[in-house]
Amino acid sequence: MEIMIRDNGCGMDEETINSVTNPFYTTRTTRSVGLGVPLFKMEAEMTGGWLKITSYSKEEYPDRHGTAVTAFFDKKHIDFIGLGDMVSTITTLVGGSPDVDFIFLHTYGEKSVSVDTREIRVAVGEDISLDNIEIPDGKLVGLLGPSGCGKSTLLFMICGLQKPTEGKILFGEEEVTALPPEKRGVGVVFQNYALYPHLTVMQNIIFPLQNLKGAEKLSVVLREDSGKTRVVVGMATCGIAAGARPVLQSFVENVANEGLGDKVQVLQTGCIGICRYEPVAEVYEAGKEKVTYVKLDAEKAKRIVEEHLKGGKVVAEYTIANYEK
Repeated sequence: MEIMIRDNGCGMDEETINSVTNPFYTTRTTRSVGLGVPLFKMEAEMTGGWLKITSYSKEEYPDRHGTAVTAFFDKKHIDFIGLGDMVSTITTLVGGSPDVDFIFLHTYGEKSVSVDTREIRVAVGEDISLDNIEIPDGKLVGLLGPSGCGKSTLLFMICGLQKPTEGKILFGEEEVTALPPEKRGVGVVFQNYALYPHLTVMQNIIFPLQNLKGAEKLSVVLREDSGKTRVVVGMATCGIAAGARPVLQSFVENVANEGLGDKVQVLQTGCIGICRYEPVAEVYEAGKEKVTYVKLDAEKAKRIVEEHLKGGKVVAEYTIANYEK
């Protein structure tokens, strides 16, 4: 794999070219070391590759001045380090230097993809900075970009669900950066349905209706369509990493072995929100408070089935209340 970074700057003289790979050389005034090029060189050489720097000064080469840093990596080498998130890298470069033009070209075999901020400027207008977004009143605007580029983040900031790290949000002439979301008069429809994993389908549906304010508040009566006890096991990444799969399997097997299949339903959900206590299981019984069991394993799940689900007695030593004493 070959990576080339090239600019059309003023160039460097021979002495500077020979110095830039030294980690203790830098032209910056804020620190006495410069690690960018030395680390780039080290990572290339770790894979058996190389790094080359060519530079032409503006005075001697007015038509082709600038610097090119080229590195070669052996991708099959055991010490090869992946590129990482290139989308975020390019986005950060463009956003951090809105007055600089960037051209990104990625070629693989006969296929290639490119991003040229000069073309973006032509499309949006030369007077629009790439680190500033203005949406005219009455206009329908679409945000197009790859996953992770900030589309949802921008919408969340407009709605007030997320605060910007810097800058301001204006609705016309009014600054709303600090205005809470309920006072902005902006609605958002999420791409993925935001469901509460600890609620049933019916409870998720009526939750916003029960939380309306004033005269709009509705009174909704839940109809329990099942008298079964529910055991909900957290199966997000944090739960699985902590050992949730054997816990879920233990609940399923022991509920069946104890003949509780017609009374107990074992379910799985995403993150329950208490990752430090994983694996976690929550027991819901009609007319009773939810019981949250934490730091479970297969044997503890078996005991919960025997003593709680069958015997009706909560295993207090496994509950979150016991761990938070």
